[in-house]
Amino acid sequence: LRNDHQRKIRNGTVGEIVMIDHGKQSVLLDTADGLRRLHQEYLDEGWMRHGYAVTVHKAQGLTCEHALLLASDEMHHEMGYVGLSRGKLSNRLYAVTTEPADLDLDPHRRLGEDVERDPLRLVVEAMTRSGGKDLAVDGLDGFEADFEMDL
Repeated sequence: LRNDHQRKIRNGTVGEIVMIDHGKQSVLLDTADGLRRLHQEYLDEGWMRHGYAVTVHKAQGLTCEHALLLASDEMHHEMGYVGLSRGKLSNRLYAVTTEPADLDLDPHRRLGEDVERDPLRLVVEAMTRSGGKDLAVDGLDGFEADFEMDL
């Protein structure tokens, strides 16, 4: 989480822990750029976070064997592309719901009433939307202006 140029550690470096030296209180990481040792001072200051997951934003540029994407209807096309293109061997998408598995057993649902939509369909629809931002010049379509220039 913090640059340490002397030890070639950059904020956002991701690696696999290959050794923990309890005597020297250090951790050896295998990163895409080679082995990196995180020393006691770096660790004591809380600059390392151990985890099994990263955000889609941190995953940009990352390649791994298997990528698992926990998706929601808040995602968009660009996030889906990044999340589903990281794995060399497999890429899997997971969608969750809080609705009961068998909605037809709901005694309070009226005949013909729409039920909660399938979570996978919601994710697919969300990923068809772009999350890209418009530039100011994108709003100038059809706008004509005359400019005089004195040279």
